[in-house]
Amino acid sequence: MAIYSFILLGLGLVFCYYVKVYVEACWRLRGFRGPFALPLLGNCYNPSVIISLFKFMANLRKQYGKVFTLFLFNRAYLVILDPAIVRRVLSDSKQFPKGPNYVDQFSIVFGQGLVTSENEKHRHDKGVFGKYFVRNNILDHIDMMNAYTAEGVNQYVTQAMGQRSELNMNVEHLFAKLALRIFMRFSINSDYRDNPKREEEICHMVSKGSYYMGFVIAFSVPNWSFIPMIKFLNNVRTEVWRDAKVLLDIRRKKLQNGECSDLEKQDVLTAMIENDLTELDMKDQLVSLICAGHDTTAFFSSYLCLVLAENPEVQTQLRQVVETQMGERTEVTGDDLSSMKYLTQVMHETLRLFAIIPNLSRVSAADVVIKEADNIMIPKGTDLMIPMYLLNRDPEIWDNPSKFDPSRWDNKGDFTSAKDGFFPFGYGSRTCTGNMLAQIESAVFICHLLRKFDILPEPGFKVSIIAGISLTTSNGVKVIFRKR
Repeated sequence: MAIYSFILLGLGLVFCYYVKVYVEACWRLRGFRGPFALPLLGNCYNPSVIISLFKFMANLRKQYGKVFTLFLFNRAYLVILDPAIVRRVLSDSKQFPKGPNYVDQFSIVFGQGLVTSENEKHRHDKGVFGKYFVRNNILDHIDMMNAYTAEGVNQYVTQAMGQRSELNMNVEHLFAKLALRIFMRFSINSDYRDNPKREEEICHMVSKGSYYMGFVIAFSVPNWSFIPMIKFLNNVRTEVWRDAKVLLDIRRKKLQNGECSDLEKQDVLTAMIENDLTELDMKDQLVSLICAGHDTTAFFSSYLCLVLAENPEVQTQLRQVVETQMGERTEVTGDDLSSMKYLTQVMHETLRLFAIIPNLSRVSAADVVIKEADNIMIPKGTDLMIPMYLLNRDPEIWDNPSKFDPSRWDNKGDFTSAKDGFFPFGYGSRTCTGNMLAQIESAVFICHLLRKFDILPEPGFKVSIIAGISLTTSNGVKVIFRKR
């Protein structure tokens, strides 16, 4: 009998604690409107929150405007859909850091790598790795990208098609492999081409892990190892590091013996060793780079294929641009990418509809008055959620926001500018480091595909978007390739 009393007492104390957290959050956010929330459950008593968080938030925007409260179980958010506030929040990392909950949950996979590091460590990490992800350095590898793309398209599309004229394909699988190969070759001069089974495993783990990590962060899932999602994420970190550690040990020996090639001397792996990173830091950085470094490209390329399949007139015009620019050449150059303005417009519009970084979160380190937005005061300790996916579809900014229309970019400015509410890869100093690599890789992929195939819609297929770290799906991205 005493043991039951003890259990009931424990449960009662836990309940009281969460009620206290709920009351404190309600008081802190009392100056803002939002849907009714319950202790412990928050707004998750409404099944729409779990089924489609983006749709739920889109409806809240209609009811409450561009700043409103949202309770995901025991965690309270202030959702920000005002571009002026977003620019302020994302450009002021001192007042609006990522916050301990965000970093702790991200660290399940990434540790304290480039994605999660803060302040001086992040500046140091950027200094070590940032130079590898600038346009000129990426274009130095474009011959490799062309070769790997041609090989992969032949292996996974042309050969799979055989004597048939068409091939139904989930292009997420195709682009995950291509992007992983290119990213690994680009960053550490190795890849999984000789071990396709392992390549498939890594692609699956990273894709599934992206969704799990997004769920864990948004809903504050505890980092308890017995929870299936947490167990899976821990396994991703272990498995990716197991392979990376072997490559790291080999590289150390080659450097000691003076056996490295010129490319190996200038890649990320060698930079880690020469900058005397600790073993743990190397683990964090390599796992972060391999996991986060290729999935943005894979998903972006998949959505690019999808919108071209669904908009044949755009596909025809883009193919004409590519063929006119390249002529008889089979390899895409940096000059080609700079000259094909319509390709840039198509990519802009794809990123607007499918923001590859769907959600960002920050926490206010102090009471902050946002002068750019009618002096709104964000209280200290407030968790902020910034749904980039919805910002890029704001009907007050974009005419007919759900329509795919590359011509809307005829008079738009700089690709990464957020002046008009365009946030494809984040904003400020924490903008996705690999965004330029993702754009260039995806452009190379699509140029190769358009010259060999018509891309057709899969009858009856409708993409089901879910928000992970990257914008992923629950049902893949399916199209049909037809020989030209």
